[in-house]
Amino acid sequence: MTKLTLSKIYNLNGACGGLKFAAGVCSPYQLVTGTFTALLRQYSDRLSIETNTPVTGITYSPSSDGAESAYPYIVQTPRGLVRAGQIIHCTNGYGAHLLAPLRGKMYPRRGTMSVQQPGESFPDNRGKQSWSFYFSPQHNKTLGDVETGRYYGFQNRETGDLWIGGDRDSIDGFISSDDSRIDEHAEKNIRTILPRLFSDKWIRPDSFEVRAIWTGIMCYTGDQLPLVGRLPATATGRSGNGEWIAGGWNSYGMTNGLLCGSALGKMILGEDISSWFPESYIPTEERLNGESFKLEAVLKDFFVRIGAHEISEKIGIRS
Repeated sequence: MTKLTLSKIYNLNGACGGLKFAAGVCSPYQLVTGTFTALLRQYSDRLSIETNTPVTGITYSPSSDGAESAYPYIVQTPRGLVRAGQIIHCTNGYGAHLLAPLRGKMYPRRGTMSVQQPGESFPDNRGKQSWSFYFSPQHNKTLGDVETGRYYGFQNRETGDLWIGGDRDSIDGFISSDDSRIDEHAEKNIRTILPRLFSDKWIRPDSFEVRAIWTGIMCYTGDQLPLVGRLPATATGRSGNGEWIAGGWNSYGMTNGLLCGSALGKMILGEDISSWFPESYIPTEERLNGESFKLEAVLKDFFVRIGAHEISEKIGIRS
C-alpha cells in the first residue's frame, strides 16, 4: 500500500498542507509509439496500424455460418469496411460518437495546458516531484468565468521547463469540446498562473516565460469514475456482447490508463481480475442507469455547488 504523508508545504502560495507520496512519470507518446513499434516488429503478419482512418459507424451483422460468424461486427470507415470479432472503444471524450446511448453519460470537455520556463530561482526537481493544486471552485459573475479549482504540473526532465495545466474558462469555454481554439479567459489565466501557485522565492516577477499553450479534450462521466469493461447492449444500442470500453478518465487518465488497459486486455481474454480491479469501474447496466448518470448529474452538482445556476439552466439542467 502506498504510504501517504501529510506534509507542511513551503513556497506554495496559500497552501495549508498537502499529501506527499511515491509516484512516477512516463512519456505517454514514447510509451505508445515504442509499444507499437515493438508489436509491429513482432507481429508484422498480423498487426497493422491504419492512421487517418476514422470509424464512422458500427453494425452488428452476424452470419449463421462461415468466417463471418466469428466476426459479427462491421466497422465502417472512409476506406472501406472491416469485419471484427471484438471492438474496444478507447477514444475517451469522443467515445459516445459511436455509443449513442452514452451521450450525456460520458461527455467531452476542453482542458488547457502549457509549457513554461520558470526562471533561475525555481529548484531543479526533474524526475523527483510533480504537483497537484486544489482550490475551491468558483463562478465569477462579473467576469463571466468559471474556476475549476484544479491545477497540475511537473518538470521536464531534459529542459527543466514546467508543464502546467488547469482551467479558468468562460462559461461557453467550460462546456466546449472544440480543441481548435484556446479560450480567452483560460489563456489569460494560464499565462499568469505560476506566480499564483508558487511563492516569489521560486518564481520571480517577469523571470518566467510561457513557451506554448494548447488545448485537449478530456472525458467526464456521470459518477466521476472511469468506464472499463464489457459494454451492455443498452450502452451500445446494438445486439451482441463483443464491445468493450476503456475511457471516461475524468482528467485522471495518466493515473488510471495504464493498469486499466492491462485489466481490459485480461477481461477480454477471460481472466478473473476481481481480486484487484475496482468493481465500481465496470460499466454495468445498473450503474449506467443509476441516479448519477441522469441529467448530466456531475455538471449539475458542480455548477449548483459553485452557485452558477445560470450555467445549469443554459445547458438544460434545473436545480
